[in-house]
Amino acid sequence: MWETLPKNGSPALRPQLFPTAFMQSISGLNQTQAPWTCWISGSHNMKNISEIRKIDGIWTLLVDGKPFTMLCGEVHNSSASDAGYMEEQVWPFLKGLHINSLLVPVYWEMIEAKEGDFDFNVLDAIIEQAEREGVKLGILWLGLWKNGISSYAPEWVKKDPGRFFRSEDRYNRPMDVISAFCKAAVEADAKAFGRLMEHIGEKNKETQNVILVQVENEVGLLGSDRDYSPEANALFAKEIPGEVSGMYERSGSWEQAFGEEAAEVFMEYAYARAVGWIAKAGKEAYPLPMCVNAWIEKFPWRPGGYPSGGPIARFLPLWKRFAPDIDAVCPDVYTSDFKGICREYKTAGNPLLIPEHRRDIRNISHLFYAAGACQALCFSPFGIEDFLMPPETRTGIGNPEVMKILNIDKSAWECEKTGVFLGLAYQLLASSMDVIYRYQKMGKVHGFLRENEHDKGTVIHLSSCDVQIGYIDQKPDTPKSAGLIIESGDREFYAAGVNFRYSLLPPKNEMREAGILEYSEGQFRDGEFRRGRILNGDERYCMLMLEKPELQRVKWYFYQEDIER
Repeated sequence: MWETLPKNGSPALRPQLFPTAFMQSISGLNQTQAPWTCWISGSHNMKNISEIRKIDGIWTLLVDGKPFTMLCGEVHNSSASDAGYMEEQVWPFLKGLHINSLLVPVYWEMIEAKEGDFDFNVLDAIIEQAEREGVKLGILWLGLWKNGISSYAPEWVKKDPGRFFRSEDRYNRPMDVISAFCKAAVEADAKAFGRLMEHIGEKNKETQNVILVQVENEVGLLGSDRDYSPEANALFAKEIPGEVSGMYERSGSWEQAFGEEAAEVFMEYAYARAVGWIAKAGKEAYPLPMCVNAWIEKFPWRPGGYPSGGPIARFLPLWKRFAPDIDAVCPDVYTSDFKGICREYKTAGNPLLIPEHRRDIRNISHLFYAAGACQALCFSPFGIEDFLMPPETRTGIGNPEVMKILNIDKSAWECEKTGVFLGLAYQLLASSMDVIYRYQKMGKVHGFLRENEHDKGTVIHLSSCDVQIGYIDQKPDTPKSAGLIIESGDREFYAAGVNFRYSLLPPKNEMREAGILEYSEGQFRDGEFRRGRILNGDERYCMLMLEKPELQRVKWYFYQEDIER
């Protein structure tokens, strides 16, 4: 099959197999325009079509020609299959969250229930609902693969195993997933996806309401390290393709070239080529920014325990090489190691988007670190309609057996108290983003996040002083310490976040003393700070933020110059 796939023309990369060298190998690329960045072309009206590109060294999502951060949520898998359900059970519960965008699935089995006949009525209704609500949409294409299986492939695909053959495990048992080596299946998916993108292009002619598309969902093979179907076995026994040999500077069969890692590299190459082919068909029809999401590596860290072949961080360069029409490779975050995950996926010139995030109140404050330290283009907790819905009416799956299959701990699924906090945090960040964009390109925006109970604080270095951040111990049902500092002037900064205290420190080796000119709370409106209360009384002895997200401004001066030692 591989010989028939398009030979994408991005430059050959030469990473090693091991994580550090693998990521560092392309760290110098993409300082201006990457070969996989969305290019504006085609016959549609391309005025102000959304795109991802670097501006002043910062990856930026442009919507209607302006920077845009998706303060977002993803609906449950099945919610968007019924526009009436969306109207009654989703949109009413989003109003208090202050989202500016929403991720919703589009299902191959619905839009092409009969081969060659396409029906976009449900999608069109949801686009109209979003436009009414003033919310942009990201589309999740649930085609051949979702969470390592083929649950959303049409009936005519599922019932024709001769034409659309399945993967097999090491015992040659058929699996509930169409093989990534099945050319007919990949071609059929690409055709449907291209038709979907063409339709979105038509809908976007008047208003650019759909701004992003995710291609498939958490691809890879779950339950087996590789596909053992006859077609896959034949390819596995062959010499590795020349483009893989050149990339890794290895030769021989897959086992000869990669040893114990052979099965996983084999599947990574297969899925990257297949998804790349599907994405290419979509980009040619209508070139919106496109991403793929990853079910990240978890205990016991064996391929098949997580979907083997999915776009995990170790294989970012491979995905960039063989799926160049994908603009971003994104982590789905259900663990608490948020800093580590962001470091992995923000490496190698990859824009950071988080299309799925855990739901619990303790970890939802990650969004401040994402915005402040990582320039994340999207932050999106999963099952967003649950957050302000009465518990007795929630329909989201929280079954312990399902959580076990998905390898998600129960606490990640809880959303008590999350909705109120998230609404306040999104409201604060939405009003602050113009200011964040202004100072981010100058390197003046700093994020911080408490990683665990042993982490006591951090020090943020500004141009003429330091800010000492002390983390406040919190109860289990409150958000962990997180926030950002915006250095807006020589002796002025803004602080935003939750559950921390802070104070000024002179630079090291200096004996000057800093005093407070103004300590105030407020909010941004149209890029300008509108001051509320001035807190120059007792509050200045302990500048802090508690469980409610806040924005504060500090102006200071040095009232005592350097002292002779």
